[in-house]
Amino acid sequence: PAFAEEGEEAGIVNEVVEEAGAVNEDPVAEEFMEVEDYGSIDNISFLLLTNGELRISGSGAIPKEAFKEWENITSVTFEGDITAIGDDAFYDCSKITSISLPSTLTYIGMFAFSGCSSLKSIELPDGLTEIGMDAFNECRSITEIELPRSVSVTKKYLYVTTI
Repeated sequence: PAFAEEGEEAGIVNEVVEEAGAVNEDPVAEEFMEVEDYGSIDNISFLLLTNGELRISGSGAIPKEAFKEWENITSVTFEGDITAIGDDAFYDCSKITSISLPSTLTYIGMFAFSGCSSLKSIELPDGLTEIGMDAFNECRSITEIELPRSVSVTKKYLYVTTI
């Protein structure tokens, strides 16, 4: 399916869209999907749709401050083998209401989701081993977080003003 006009930029957009899993075989649904932003950072690709859904694919770590203060993100879905979320990666993304973390995730950095005040719930994967300081600080809509048994390191003030 074609996602952009012809030319070099169209090839880049189409490649990022396909890598981020936005390929939809339904021609009606495809017609309504609009890309607001796209790109790649290190080993990951991302696609932000106009409905606020951020799709991230690739492997390795989401870099520090990768999506810091992005105002249009309402949900985050990971595909691929993401193993770490860097410090401040989603800092102050106040409109995020849901995040689907990958089963391959082992590390969440300091302040990674701090300020995500609309985030209502988050399920931490069983393979997660470390959560950085204030990772969920100011996530005032979360009422409960269950730590998997695999978490062996939690930094000071993990949930300050969260619950």
